[in-house]
Order: sequence, then C-alpha cells, then structure tokens
Amino acid sequence: MILKNVYFREINIPGGTWEEFKNELGAALDILSNATEESYERMNIAAFTDWATDLHWIKEENIIIKVNGPVTKIVEEVMNDIVNFWAKDAERCIAGGKNRNFEFILVDVK
Repeated sequence: MILKNVYFREINIPGGTWEEFKNELGAALDILSNATEESYERMNIAAFTDWATDLHWIKEENIIIKVNGPVTKIVEEVMNDIVNFWAKDAERCIAGGKNRNFEFILVDVK
C-alpha cells in the first residue's frame, strides 16, 4: 500500500507508561496548542482521548505515529480506542468529519 498525504511523527516512551505516552503523543499531535487545558497533567484518559479524536488542525488524511518503547496495557487500549474511532466513528461523531487512517507502529525496545 502506498500512502500519500501523511502526517508522520515518532515518539519515544522508554518506560512505556501512560504519563510518558500522553506527554509524547500530545506533543506529536500538537494537542496543547489546540486544547483548553494548560497542561497534560490536567487531562485524564477520557479528556486526552477526546482531544486525540478531534484533531481538526491536522489536515492530512493519514496519521501515522511510530512508538519507540514498550507499552502498558492501558496505553495499548487507548491506542486502540483512537485507531477505532478514526476508522469507524469520525463521520458519525464529528460535524463535517470523515473517517481517517490512523496507525500506531510499535517498536518495542525493551
């Protein structure tokens, strides 16, 4: 498969924790520049996922995030929620929205 119009970022989460993931993915997606919260510390999982399923400021059709490091079960669940939202629910949940290809590439560097 050849993908064009790709928003690609690489993040490093050496400990694989939720806090690392939230901070790194948030920065990669430029969430704080668009969110109402002042910091990621104020975002619980639901709030962070809400912003990661908005992304109106990213114009590319394909979003690919390479994740270097191990991930915890909760991080994997959040990644799956984000991917599934963009694949199945974006058109229904976002006014004028459309489904997108959102992928995480996991590189476990334990």
